[in-house]
Amino acid sequence: ARGGRGPGEYARAQDFVVGPEGDCRILLVDRGEAMLYHYGPDGTFLGKASPAGTDPVSPYYLAALPSGELLVGTILWDKSAWKDFRVVVCDTLLQARRGMIPDPHNLDLNFAFSNVGICDTGDGFQYIVPMEDYVHRFDREGNDIGSVGVELGARAPPGALPRPPRP
Repeated sequence: ARGGRGPGEYARAQDFVVGPEGDCRILLVDRGEAMLYHYGPDGTFLGKASPAGTDPVSPYYLAALPSGELLVGTILWDKSAWKDFRVVVCDTLLQARRGMIPDPHNLDLNFAFSNVGICDTGDGFQYIVPMEDYVHRFDREGNDIGSVGVELGARAPPGALPRPPRP
């Protein structure tokens, strides 16, 4: 894989995940194209999904749920019907099922975010948002089970709005 927009090339490879138990596909997010590429366990290209259809999601970060669905962190500049949520449960064709973590829409989109992402913790998942000093938690089925405030230090970009209060 290399940078580009032709076959086997990516505009901006962002994240990948191996499918849930029994599904050995490799799913790769190309943030530059807002595309989800599907590969077999041997690396064979199987197809791709882009934000289209009735409930599209623009993927940024991924986690595979045992149900076969995906826990997807959406891009901050998402203009889809799911733009008001930071995390969405969707199928592998990027069709959304439900949204979680309302987006406060008060962050400078030009500010560099570090370590934002979805991590598998074994008994669930965490979605880390350093700009807000939160770690959001999800169970293995992708249900939001709350958030934990974590003091990660000051990183506010110039002119940023104040952080929303912690839930």
